Amino acid sequence: MKKTTSTLILIILTFISCSQKDKLFYKDSFNGIIYTESEYIEYKQTKSSELQNKNSSLKEYIIEQYKSKDSTINLFKLNTITKSRVTTQKTNQEKIYSLIGKEFPKVKLKHLDGKYYDLGINNNKPTFINIWYTNCKPCVAEIDFLNEIKKEYQDKINFVAITFESKNVVDKFLKKKQFDFIQIVESKNFLHELGIKLYPKSIFINSSNIVDEVKGALILNQEKTESHKIEFKKYLEKLL
Repeated sequence: MKKTTSTLILIILTFISCSQKDKLFYKDSFNGIIYTESEYIEYKQTKSSELQNKNSSLKEYIIEQYKSKDSTINLFKLNTITKSRVTTQKTNQEKIYSLIGKEFPKVKLKHLDGKYYDLGINNNKPTFINIWYTNCKPCVAEIDFLNEIKKEYQDKINFVAITFESKNVVDKFLKKKQFDFIQIVESKNFLHELGIKLYPKSIFINSSNIVDEVKGALILNQEKTESHKIEFKKYLEKLL
């Protein structure tokens, strides 16, 4: 009888232990596949092993963590990084990326109303800068989402849009498409100083005027758009 009881207790403890381990899951942000913690570890190890002889490495991103019933789910993304790709990125990287961790330039730029906007005054708030132009399809594609976050965060963050285009061009565009940011125009020289070559650009600046992050186009394709939006909001939350 004692032996039977001991065996039963052991089975119950084993079941509880297994249940606890299965409380954490990992969901692939690309294809939606869900892994248990042990399956995810094995999956990463397999992917890393496959890349060892290919001059590549694996980089993990936990985009979001959320609760589902009694379980915790980590939304993840795994990127393959090759040495040649890293070298190319460093060689071709725009100057703006070198400002990460440094103070953003304090300059006065022309506002859409003809006055000048002082980028050096942030009222002790973080600043989000979107660099765009009216004929840039990826720039226009993300405006609706940018308006959404402006409405969500309101006055907690300074929202500024900068373009090299003229006041007349931007005025004409805004009559057809609403864009709720502070609009800075005719800033070709300043954007050249920042080394901007590809559009759009998102620049996240903390309340101390230090550049925290720089990102490119938000809307890439339908499969990745939602995960990029989640990642985008995490950068904004980090500034607050």
